[in-house]
Amino acid sequence: MAGTNQKKDVRFYSKARNYQVLVSPTFHDVKNNIPVLTLGKKVEFKNGEFTTGDPKEIEFLRNHKAYGIDFVEDKNPAKEVV
Repeated sequence: MAGTNQKKDVRFYSKARNYQVLVSPTFHDVKNNIPVLTLGKKVEFKNGEFTTGDPKEIEFLRNHKAYGIDFVEDKNPAKEVV
């Protein structure tokens, strides 16, 4: 079926121009007596805007405790002119 696997981008806005949301922290671990750095992940708003098509990121942001307070979702995205 055509069009069923297309990802739809979702846009989020924040009043803070460089707002960041921590998804998972960076941490140090020791495996087989070797120090290992496991990099975390964060969502970074650029100029108060963050756009993603990743369903996991979208769900994470919609369920985040700062959603609706520090950042909001664009519920009425503008249609692009082609």
